[in-house]
Amino acid sequence: MTAMFRLIAVDLDDTLLDSHKQLSSATIRGLKAAQAKGIKIVPCTGRPLPGVRTTLDALGLHGDDQYVIVQGGGVVQSTNGKIIAQKFLNHQDYQDFSTFATHVSAAGIDSNVITPAGDVYTADRNISKYTVLQAWENHAGIKVREPQEMPDDFVIAKGLLLGEPENLAKIQPQAEAEFGNRFTVIRSMPFMLEIMPRGVNKGWGLAQLTQYLGLHPDNVIAFGDEHNDLDMFDFAGTSIAVANGQDVVKDQADYVTASNDEDGVVQALKHFKII
Repeated sequence: MTAMFRLIAVDLDDTLLDSHKQLSSATIRGLKAAQAKGIKIVPCTGRPLPGVRTTLDALGLHGDDQYVIVQGGGVVQSTNGKIIAQKFLNHQDYQDFSTFATHVSAAGIDSNVITPAGDVYTADRNISKYTVLQAWENHAGIKVREPQEMPDDFVIAKGLLLGEPENLAKIQPQAEAEFGNRFTVIRSMPFMLEIMPRGVNKGWGLAQLTQYLGLHPDNVIAFGDEHNDLDMFDFAGTSIAVANGQDVVKDQADYVTASNDEDGVVQALKHFKII
């Protein structure tokens, strides 16, 4: 069965990384064993490239023949930064998102936007714990700017609506009604709703990369835990959910492995005799 799989597409947070945002030694050994068989390891994440560097270093994924799918699928690139495919939101999209974010702020929703380079911009003077966490994970600073301060050529990879899960659930239908025909609106974490270019998701990014590499979806095995992994599951020939994943993700997966704190990715690779 090993010959069938040529690319492992794997989500990071709560899938490959454990609850402490770390890679276990067993996971590192397992993925390096797959690499030794010529299988590509491709992190697929909502993070920008700077937020993936620690993982890339731990796995030795460097060079123009190693790849990442970042910004929720909106940027496909080599680990050295060579762009394979990308889509962004323009300045007017940013302005429209900012107007909506102001409207829902009274419901306990904070917001920020992420630039293609991974910088975090917010108009919130009282910066939320979620924005701080996001900036920390992505090795990014936080820049407080009003929308009218930004130049006309300012583009973003995505806009983020952040808040307690119950508050976010209340405004998600509003966001889908406002933006659903123009953008991709997707829940990437219980406390995070992402607004991205229309058609952009992890499945789109994976399709761009496999086409570039001359691979077929059947050559891809994908791992995930959240709603924003479902499009990746739709594309990949084989989909694996970790036990700690959302129920809807586990229901759609071809196989459910152990949790992210139990080296679930490596256990699945062994189950499918990839390593």
